[in-house]
Amino acid sequence: MQVIGLILIGIVIGVLARLALPGRQHIGFLMTILLGIAGAVIGGLIASAIGEGDIWELNLVGTLVGIVAAMKGPSHT
Repeated sequence: MQVIGLILIGIVIGVLARLALPGRQHIGFLMTILLGIAGAVIGGLIASAIGEGDIWELNLVGTLVGIVAAMKGPSHT
């Protein structure tokens, strides 16, 4: 169940990161989801490292860091 939750929050994070970036991104929906999942993992790891929760736990710090991490993923050239 935790993997399904990670995928779902990854989709949300990916979409939010894409909406937060100005202009057109040259990546598809699948890449948006993958970047969101990667952002969710990075956010969970950082939140866990600073004592704000577990990697599998949905929390504000992990979500915000995940969105920023997903925004930094695609190349903007």
